[in-house]
Amino acid sequence: MEKIAIFGSSSFGREVADICHELGIKEMVFIDDFTDAEEATGIRIFKNRDVNSLKTQGYEFAIGVGAPEIRQKIAAEFPDLPYPNLVHPSATFGRGQREAIENSHGNIIAAGVRLSHNIQLGNFTVLNLNAVVGHDCILEDYVSIMSGSLISGNVAIRDSVYIGCGVSVINGTAQKKVEIGKNSVVGMGAVVLRDVDEESKVFGNPARQMR
Repeated sequence: MEKIAIFGSSSFGREVADICHELGIKEMVFIDDFTDAEEATGIRIFKNRDVNSLKTQGYEFAIGVGAPEIRQKIAAEFPDLPYPNLVHPSATFGRGQREAIENSHGNIIAAGVRLSHNIQLGNFTVLNLNAVVGHDCILEDYVSIMSGSLISGNVAIRDSVYIGCGVSVINGTAQKKVEIGKNSVVGMGAVVLRDVDEESKVFGNPARQMR
């Protein structure tokens, strides 16, 4: 991987650029229609209209946006781009897990992340700084797990879930995983002790749904 174009030039996009820097990628640009700036942290900013030109020039692409619903919109708008997995060199993996990730695409795994073993990982997932995911978990598409969160073993996180910083999720069992339903939000610092309904928002210790 020699060239990368990152959708989004704000905070998380710049963190993705840091990962690319650690991977030795020398040529980086941002793509951002929501700023008039010409560069961010020394990296040039292009617009969505430039995407095909960048692809022709040999760029691969990453979606540097923390919000699952926005990542999903970008991937739907540009479905035919090459989206490699970006894995920080300090991330660590259980037996066979690093190889298993190559069956998916568009995932961003930041510094200090730990993935145990037998984890099913979808596409366009974000695992931010020092997140930990235990054994036998399922992470579907467009999941965001923010910094310092701990997902215990046997947890199923469905499509487009956002898990804030410092969340803890209790372990399930081989017979019954703890399930966090699609499009749900788990607020910063929450402690999840039971299933979370889809399309819901939970906060607190223990986590409770906000009505």
